[in-house]
Amino acid sequence: METFDFNYHSFSTKYPETGTRMKLGKSYTYTASSTAPPQRTITLHFDKMQVLMISPGVPDVTSKPEMNFMRLDAFYRRHELHASFLYKHELYGDLVVKFAKPLEMPRVARGGWVPAFTLELEEQP
Repeated sequence: METFDFNYHSFSTKYPETGTRMKLGKSYTYTASSTAPPQRTITLHFDKMQVLMISPGVPDVTSKPEMNFMRLDAFYRRHELHASFLYKHELYGDLVVKFAKPLEMPRVARGGWVPAFTLELEEQP
C-alpha cells in the first residue's frame, strides 16, 4: 500500500455522527452507541505547491517532491476515489484512507505556484 508523503500541510479532523439517537417525546431522547469505529474525515490544508514541468506537456514529478503539485496529481490519478493508501497522521498514527472528493487543481499563478487548497481524506476503519 502506497504512503501519502506530502508533508507540508496542516490538518483538521471531523468525526461523523455515530450510533443512534431518537427523540421519543416528553423530552426523552433515546441514544445507543455505535457498533463500528468512526469513519473520520481528515481535511488537509496546503498553503501552496508548485507545478513543475520538464517541457510543455511533460510534467516533472521528481523535483521538490513534497511541494510538487504534478507529483500529487499523479498520486491522485493512481488512487482516485477507489484505492486505499496510508496516511501518517500526527495524532492518530498510520491510517488507511481514501480520497473523499476528487482533486481540484486551483488556478496556477506565474512561476507555477498553486495557491492554498484543501484535500479531503476518508478513514477506512
